[in-house]
Amino acid sequence: MIDELDRHCPGMGDRIRDTRPAIRKHMNVFVDGERAGLATPLAPGAEVW
Repeated sequence: MIDELDRHCPGMGDRIRDTRPAIRKHMNVFVDGERAGLATPLAPGAEVW
């Protein structure tokens, strides 16, 4: 999802991920109400916040 977002809005991937890669510590990402990481799978129709 982050790669696709970065294709539409270049630079967004670097703002969300750090160099490890992991989601930056000051950001919170949720998928269907559950805290998520880069390896969290996305089902069709999932809500990402």
